Amino acid sequence: LTEAERQAEAAYEQHKAEMQDKITAAEQALTVAEEEDMEYWNRYEEYLEIVTKLREQESKSSAEVQARMAEEERKEDEALMAEEREAVARQKKKTQRDKVAESLERKAQ
Repeated sequence: LTEAERQAEAAYEQHKAEMQDKITAAEQALTVAEEEDMEYWNRYEEYLEIVTKLREQESKSSAEVQARMAEEERKEDEALMAEEREAVARQKKKTQRDKVAESLERKAQ
């Protein structure tokens, strides 16, 4: 080989080595980026799971509060109905006593 050919071959080998170094660096950068991307998506999925659980808890709590309020309202309604029944029963007893008293008065006359 001539000196020019040897220099050209050496330059080619150096260029080839530099290109391989650049390819290796780019592959490493890609690997790092993929790992960071995976970490990002893993964190995203974790946060999404947390948010989902919190929303479920909020919904459950809201449903529990609504159920408690409905139960309290039902109890209040039952208490009012019981009071009305008692008032009606008292009125019936009073009316019955009044009739008995009238009847006794008529008999006494």
